[in-house]
Amino acid sequence: MSKNTHWLLYGASGYTGRLVAKEAVRQGIAPILGGRSLHSLTSVAADYNLTWRLFDQQQACPSVLDGVSLVVNCAGPFAETAPWLARLCVECGVHYIDIGGEVSVVQQLLQLDASARSHGVAIVPACGLASIATDCLAQALLKKLPTPTHLRFAVEYCHLPCRGSVESVLLALLGWRKGLSVAAGSLRTAVLSLGCLPLSRRERKIEVSPWGSKTIQVGFDGQIRHATLFPWPDAFCLYPSTQVANIESYLVLKPWEIRVLKMVPYMSPFLQLPLIQRSMLARLPANYVPKFPIGGQNRIWAKAISGDHEAQGWLTHKPGQHMSGYDFTVFGVLAVAKRMLANRDHPVGFCSPAQVAGDDLWHDIVNTELWVDSQ
Repeated sequence: MSKNTHWLLYGASGYTGRLVAKEAVRQGIAPILGGRSLHSLTSVAADYNLTWRLFDQQQACPSVLDGVSLVVNCAGPFAETAPWLARLCVECGVHYIDIGGEVSVVQQLLQLDASARSHGVAIVPACGLASIATDCLAQALLKKLPTPTHLRFAVEYCHLPCRGSVESVLLALLGWRKGLSVAAGSLRTAVLSLGCLPLSRRERKIEVSPWGSKTIQVGFDGQIRHATLFPWPDAFCLYPSTQVANIESYLVLKPWEIRVLKMVPYMSPFLQLPLIQRSMLARLPANYVPKFPIGGQNRIWAKAISGDHEAQGWLTHKPGQHMSGYDFTVFGVLAVAKRMLANRDHPVGFCSPAQVAGDDLWHDIVNTELWVDSQ
């Protein structure tokens, strides 16, 4: 493993990638930029006076990572970038991080665990809002309840009235771009992931469930929210570090959005047809700024259960206005990268963010609070 502190940001010209590049320069940890589009890549490089390397899967070879000790992948959809880029990192002895969370991609990265260990490489997927938050909450709950049998999480992207994730996707497919709560890359990923089903870990085995078949009610500051089981990667990412046999992760949605999701199984074969997917992707808007309500908060709830005992935890994050709600992902992935660059003694192989960066990782994310309550 190289001992240098040079790192490469791949996908720097995308919406989140640009934010990460800008904040990295502000924090004094300027990256080398990497990407697939010469025009977009050189534009970002010129804005921040950074060096760049142009390559995609066909052009990827060990020389593109010369002098680099860590790669942060912000180029989605991650099904198109993460598998080959992570394999290249393992081959070159370079640590790999991404901000994705697609379950199918995480499963592919998990298969690289043994090879990564033998090369002394850490593979850390899903370093975005949901997974860093649930990871830190899980570790905090384990300190209160060391041997739980169940872990349960729920993510609410904004506690104020706004266009939710499902509503944003539906409006985007109709050509709408005003007031959407997610960036264009996230919309594209959502369309390509229509065939995914919610999953959980039940008695240590992965269990798949129909959309909308499992719902819970979650309390945030005395307010009740409805949440449905969602294909978050926690069942894969958190199991190696917690060894908890039962893990479920939910997404807080409006009741009508949950009802829409219940219709997905009936439409899934049709929606997965290549012609239909190409048509939907062509309708998605581009070059717009996501809208996050002023004063809104991202909120994540967690519960650990062991027999008659349980512990609950909450993490809240209040985004600023200059990153359109993507602050947590930007600060989070940079916190993981900085800690990995500074500490060479972190674990290797397939890891969760807190495994390589510490369970106090959330302290490095601006405007974030975490607390737990045991019973």
